[in-house]
Amino acid sequence: MNAVRSSRRRQVRQERAPQATPATGPEELAILNEEGREVRIALARMPRHAATVLVLRHSGLSYAEIAEAMEVRIGQIGTMLRRAEARFRKEVDHATRS
Repeated sequence: MNAVRSSRRRQVRQERAPQATPATGPEELAILNEEGREVRIALARMPRHAATVLVLRHSGLSYAEIAEAMEVRIGQIGTMLRRAEARFRKEVDHATRS
């Protein structure tokens, strides 16, 4: 049953995931690469649990799935996400000012 449920959740996440559109030129590709680099740097500077909760949520997981993966109560996820988002913004701002 777990495998069936997991397969269904994965299929739903993949259907909801935005489809990547290829960059039309080298300038757009360079911008996308720079943005990706900034995100990776910001995530690397954050505490592991904060970065993890952001990545899981951005990957399309529900609060319940994130809670299960992180072994916390579902009621904690909203607070964890808000704090992680605030920390992420601070890290990105710090990186852009440097």
